Amino acid sequence: MNLIYDIWTEVEYKEYLNYLKTFANKEYSSFQSTLMPKAKRILGIKMPILRKIANEILKGNWRSFIVMCSNTYYEETTVKGLIIGMCNVSFLEYTHMIETFSMSVRNWVTCDTFCTGLKGIKNYPYEFWIYLETLLKSKHPWQIRMGVVIILNHYLNEEYINQIFLRLDDVRQDNYYVKMAIAWLISTAYQKYPGITYGYLTNCKLETWTYNKSLEKILELRDVPNDQKSLILSLKKEKKRPQLK
Repeated sequence: MNLIYDIWTEVEYKEYLNYLKTFANKEYSSFQSTLMPKAKRILGIKMPILRKIANEILKGNWRSFIVMCSNTYYEETTVKGLIIGMCNVSFLEYTHMIETFSMSVRNWVTCDTFCTGLKGIKNYPYEFWIYLETLLKSKHPWQIRMGVVIILNHYLNEEYINQIFLRLDDVRQDNYYVKMAIAWLISTAYQKYPGITYGYLTNCKLETWTYNKSLEKILELRDVPNDQKSLILSLKKEKKRPQLK
C-alpha cells in the first residue's frame, strides 16, 4: 500500500487500517495480551513491520497522518509514537506532541517503546532535561513513568548521573509502574556506576517499597560480584510495623 500522502483523509486512513490488519497475528496478539492485560484490541503486529510503516509515512505529510490517527488498536498508537520519535521538528513542537501522546498511553509497553524511540531528544539535550520536570511532577502516572524511562534511555551518563538521583528523590507517586521504572533505572545505574549509585542508596529519600525493589533488581544482575551483592543486601529496609496501642 502507498503510505506517502500530501494529505491524509478518512478514506486513506480507512485503507491504512485495513492494511494494518493484513499483518495481524493471533498468536502474537495473545502473547502481547499477557504483557498488557488491560490493553484492548491488539492486532499482533511485530515491531519491525510497524517501524517500516512509520518510516514510510514519515516520507509524506506525517502531521496530517497524526491528526487522523486514532487509538482504537494498540498498533495505531505505536505507529503514531514511532513517527513522533523520529520526526525532525522544533523543540516546542516536539514537547507538545509528546505531552499530547502521553494522554493516550495506557500500558507500560506503549510507554517504554515510545520513550526509547525519542530520537529527537539528541537535538535538544539540555532543554529537554529541563522539560523533564514537567513529566516527573505530573499527576498522571504514565507521564511520570515516561520521564523516568526517558532518563534511563537518554540521560544515564556521567554528565547527568548525580542530577538523576536528585530528581528521583523528588518523585512522589504510589503507582506500581512508576515505582518499577524507578527500580529499573536505579539497577541499570548501578550496573554502569556502582560506586555513585551505592552512595545514593545509603542516603536517599525513596519510599521503602521502591527502595527494596531497586536492591532486588540489582541483586538480579549477573555481573555484580558476590561481595557487592552482600553489601546491597545489607541495605534492605524493613517495613515499619504499626505500633499497638
